[in-house]
Amino acid sequence: MNIVANMADACETPTTCHPLFYYEHGTTIFQVKFTLYKLYHPILVEESQVFAALFGYGSDAIPNEGKTDKSPIFLPNLTTEVFDMFVQFKFGR
Repeated sequence: MNIVANMADACETPTTCHPLFYYEHGTTIFQVKFTLYKLYHPILVEESQVFAALFGYGSDAIPNEGKTDKSPIFLPNLTTEVFDMFVQFKFGR
């Protein structure tokens, strides 16, 4: 599946903020399907080698990616159900 195609599809469909996992003071915004999650970068990096590696790429990152609702970090291979379980486990909700 092409990530660019997923991003184009996502731009054409309205997104919603997750009712539990869109933290007002969160630092990084992710999009899974059509749901936005605003989470805390330090918790993700400390608790997950996958996210530590994701944020470690740096030079390949798109400027401001993950900083606004209009430029979230897309996680195209996940479902909201799976990401919800991950976030519930990591953030204790």
